[in-house]
Amino acid sequence: MNPLGIERLGLVGMPPMAQVALAAELDCDCVGIGLAPTPGYNPDGHPAWSLREDPALRRETIAACRDTGVRIAIVEGFVALPDNDMRSFAGDLDLVR
Repeated sequence: MNPLGIERLGLVGMPPMAQVALAAELDCDCVGIGLAPTPGYNPDGHPAWSLREDPALRRETIAACRDTGVRIAIVEGFVALPDNDMRSFAGDLDLVR
């Protein structure tokens, strides 16, 4: 059987810890997350968060994944556009390795 996961676009603005907890509660194997919420769109009023800027949140998210068995299947937010210098994503890629 293929693993079942929750994609971040279905959980708009939800912080990563809540995504992992929800996935575990629903018996999902994985989540797809971003390093921060989609700018300007938070219809449910979730608190601001950033995996880029908050090392404690990164550690807590990793620990929650380890504790629940939920894994991060994909990290989104790396957009290849003609005017983007892909080297600008180097720091983000380092965070998700």
